[in-house]
Amino acid sequence: MKVQPNYTRQYTEVSQNRHNKSRKQNPAFGNFIVATMDAVERGGLFASFAAQDILGSCVPRTGTAFYRNKDITGKWNYAEASEVSIREFVSSITMFLIPMVMMAGIKKAVGKACDVPVNFIKGLGESMKAVAGKDTNELKKSFYNNTFAKMFKDSGIKDGKEKASEFAQKLVDLEAVKKTDKKAYKEGLGKLADEFALLRKSNSTNHAENYFTTTFNYAENKSANTSFSRFIKHIQNYAQDAVSHIEKRKPKNVGEFLDKFNTKRIGARFLSNTAMAAAVIGFYMYIPKLYTLHKTNPALAGLEPETKGAQKA
Repeated sequence: MKVQPNYTRQYTEVSQNRHNKSRKQNPAFGNFIVATMDAVERGGLFASFAAQDILGSCVPRTGTAFYRNKDITGKWNYAEASEVSIREFVSSITMFLIPMVMMAGIKKAVGKACDVPVNFIKGLGESMKAVAGKDTNELKKSFYNNTFAKMFKDSGIKDGKEKASEFAQKLVDLEAVKKTDKKAYKEGLGKLADEFALLRKSNSTNHAENYFTTTFNYAENKSANTSFSRFIKHIQNYAQDAVSHIEKRKPKNVGEFLDKFNTKRIGARFLSNTAMAAAVIGFYMYIPKLYTLHKTNPALAGLEPETKGAQKA
């Protein structure tokens, strides 16, 4: 069953009308809320956690510390506010920032496939081997085509081979304009995600499920689920890494080369996860020192004489 183009147009028009309506009702507040939610959506789990933790915990606690004992001393408690803000802000987002920074370095030093989950490396490796005989100039597109076709089938989309070819061509075209027009690239990926959701909806009887979720079988009776946007990132990272190594090494037996390549990337992924976990744990062991930035406890400023100068526990 083919999805008619007008469905996509109607979906886009409805979304745009809602957005325009909210802006007209309250332009300033509406723009702030829309911008914030868009940023959270783009940033995923990290942005969601950061927004909730910073706005719901860090800012209120810092504000409370800034005002602490002002009714007694008549002064703002800058020392307590600075200590609380540093402790709260640093301890809240470092569990995400440390792995992000480390992974960026690992991807540059080893390869982008290190950022692909192990289960996806296994499945994508088999998908790449199926088209390994293709010319390197067409290898990435063939890989995308084969992978989309498999993902469509695993996600319950019937007769998805034709659509898989369209998706592969669109993704290749979008990657060609990424460096020159990032806005068009992001908008194109968004439209591709909407098109995938409509495909899933037209092939599903369960209207309560998330149509942006993909299913990818990496082994017999074993599958991995992720959002469409994350799936795109996984296949792009794997393809760029694998294809660049094939072009560089020019192996006689591409299948054997890919087996070794996948094994190395799975090992690198495991070591990367271990290193990132150790780094986060090591940093959090240092956090207690942030509780003793001052010789005395600034939270006790202005209290009875016997408590002045009390050391922190």
